[in-house]
Amino acid sequence: LAADMDTDRDREETRKLYKLFSTSLSLNEDGEAQLSELVNELLRTSELMVTDDQLSDLLQCNKVDDESNLSRCMIDAEEKFVSFSEFITLYRKNIRLGKEEEYNK
Repeated sequence: LAADMDTDRDREETRKLYKLFSTSLSLNEDGEAQLSELVNELLRTSELMVTDDQLSDLLQCNKVDDESNLSRCMIDAEEKFVSFSEFITLYRKNIRLGKEEEYNK
């Protein structure tokens, strides 16, 4: 039963992420979306509380420990385009694991 619940949760999560990805205004001809747009939308539309470390990992940059680093990181993320599978991998590796660690405390 627990495995079924995880599978249902995974499917629903994947559906939500696909909707976010597929409605991106920055999709390029290769079907990739701008990382910064995806992260902004993810943060804007979810109930997630994301730590600076998780944000850094999601944006694939060094520590986001002050405003200038965050700005630089977001500018760099504007140059990065990711496929849906890369976006899912980043999300699950960084955000979901952080949520599960919080839940298990």
